[in-house]
Amino acid sequence: MGSGSIHVNGGSGGGGGGYIAIYHTSGFVDTRRITSYGGSNGGDNGAAGVIYLSQNGKTKVKCLYLKYL
Repeated sequence: MGSGSIHVNGGSGGGGGGYIAIYHTSGFVDTRRITSYGGSNGGDNGAAGVIYLSQNGKTKVKCLYLKYL
């Protein structure tokens, strides 16, 4: 198993975060290294994205992180 990070954050223009879907059959996914934050542009903040995880058909959804870049 490797290690790394996945980020689909909104841009500095206030864009929304992206969508991440990870399907796996074994192992561990470190969700601390996966982000989908909304971007910030002063008063125009983008919405947070969604992180979808599925291991052997068991679903875990992390969404609506209320954090801006």
